[in-house]
Amino acid sequence: MQKPWFSFHLPSYTFPDAPPGKMFERTVEQARTAEACGFSQVTVMDHLYQIPNVGEVDEPMLEGYSVVSALARETRTGRLGTWVGGGGEQRTLRIAAKHADITHWFPLPMSDLQRKTDLLASYCEESGREASTIERALGSPVIVTRNTAEADAQLARFPRNGAST
Repeated sequence: MQKPWFSFHLPSYTFPDAPPGKMFERTVEQARTAEACGFSQVTVMDHLYQIPNVGEVDEPMLEGYSVVSALARETRTGRLGTWVGGGGEQRTLRIAAKHADITHWFPLPMSDLQRKTDLLASYCEESGREASTIERALGSPVIVTRNTAEADAQLARFPRNGAST
């Protein structure tokens, strides 16, 4: 049986108490702490600018592949990798097929996820890469409540899109 793994993802390199010149040092600190806490993988964003809802577009960024290379020097046991997040079928999945260790999608109907999986596989084939070498991650919120009434109250705050208790 395969041992389960837990991934620690760094979506941003900007920290309120660290000036831009200390971004990498703080990133190393977080990666080492994650490793010490038992996380078996550390992943980083690969963006040249910050994406909306994670931070401000003009926040300082580090280039993902350089960060992974430098973290390899600073950590000992964990896996390192880059995420290509999003399921855009014309550009994002093509980039993921060429470069991603992990691709991150959001909850969608199974038919949409299957279409994106098939499309990613075809882009991988075009790139000469096995689609099975790319891990898939699905960002799905979990809300823990004491009972169904609390769960229903929490879910009422969100669009339904098929969610249920």
